[in-house]
Amino acid sequence: MARILQEPHGSWLGGTNAMWHGGLHITDVSAPGAVLTHETADTAVPLPFMTGGEVVAWRLNQDYLSGDYMGNALQYSSTFVLVKSTCTPDPEKPDNALDFYALYMGLAPLSAFPVHQIYQVTERGNRLRKRHHTGQERPGEQVPVPDGGHLTTGDRVVVLRENTFELNGVAQRFGLARTLNSKSEMNGAAFWVSLDPMFMNPDGEQRAHLPAWMQQAITQGAYDAVVTPATKCVVAAGDAVGYLAEDIAPDGEQRVEKSAFVHIELLSTDSRMRDFLNNTAGVKSGQKYLHIHPESYLYQRTGDTFTRTDGLVKKDIHQILPQDKCHPFTDNSGKRWFDIGESA
Repeated sequence: MARILQEPHGSWLGGTNAMWHGGLHITDVSAPGAVLTHETADTAVPLPFMTGGEVVAWRLNQDYLSGDYMGNALQYSSTFVLVKSTCTPDPEKPDNALDFYALYMGLAPLSAFPVHQIYQVTERGNRLRKRHHTGQERPGEQVPVPDGGHLTTGDRVVVLRENTFELNGVAQRFGLARTLNSKSEMNGAAFWVSLDPMFMNPDGEQRAHLPAWMQQAITQGAYDAVVTPATKCVVAAGDAVGYLAEDIAPDGEQRVEKSAFVHIELLSTDSRMRDFLNNTAGVKSGQKYLHIHPESYLYQRTGDTFTRTDGLVKKDIHQILPQDKCHPFTDNSGKRWFDIGESA
């Protein structure tokens, strides 16, 4: 919460307008690297999915949406992706599960993703050297030194930009590249690589940094509308969600403000919620936590002696603490005690 409260707007659960918000905003304050531009194509880092699951709906804008506010141009994105996940704490008790949804809303639209050339390594390009990228390379300089990595025949890379370096006294074309995985997503750090036609063949174009779910959305071809996947679309925790949208919104009378952010919510309509939280199934595996009940008495410890104080846990404490961080101690009578902070 301390980190989220540093954000300029969108702190869960209330908005800056003191109204119900229901989610939180991640802006360029917390995630400055998650803003994608032509200038940051080789360094931008997408927001990751928090949990694995199945994509059940999306809306992909081809471009930013616009509006007018007292003569000022507004800009926003209604691009979103909705993921359904299931939490099953004990695989041997599959009925004790909880379905929930993660909503990532206000993501950058398709137009924010720059188009780049794709290359595939030829047979003669097998074990083609990757070369160091520092960001300081200039045209005409000596070619960057190898970084120890290689490309093999059939590997596909996306070239973010080109440069000319001197190799063996001859000026040659090189590309700042990143490899593409089986989902055609960029993978690993950027590196320089030769674009000599003997070693590399052009293999089409692609918008760089496109998450797998966006690639499927493009294949289905419906834009600016809520869509359900035609075929199953599964994501893993850590997979790319997308990037922060550049938002221009009203800010007081006749003014606008610019901000890059995405809105995130967690939702559940599962009727098993109460039993799940109360651990009705009696699950004992996994991380254990303490729920400190309001109005519980606090005890002071001196050696192995525990003395009850007049202090009570505040009604609004609602703390849930990891047991292993609360220094569990069993006294001579078999009672278990936990340190919940401030010598209590």
